[in-house]
Amino acid sequence: MKKIVFSTIMIVFISAMVSADPWKLNLNANLSTSLNTYSDNWIGGEAGSFTWGSQFLGIAERKLSEKVNTKTTLKLQFGQTEAQNKET
Repeated sequence: MKKIVFSTIMIVFISAMVSADPWKLNLNANLSTSLNTYSDNWIGGEAGSFTWGSQFLGIAERKLSEKVNTKTTLKLQFGQTEAQNKET
């Protein structure tokens, strides 16, 4: 009985894949930077820094059948900060 149910589900799924719409892809990437510096006139104890960050967003969507839609989202983010040596 389990084999029949599994086979039926697979046949329905494969037939839905054959008549499915093409993938709709949406890709977005960005890169941002920031730099702050302090002159010798600054009496505070802060140091300058350089910061960068990147982001990637990818979305893939596909309509498999009249009632079934699949959507996959990938989000990636990464960044770093480099602080200046306070003595320089």
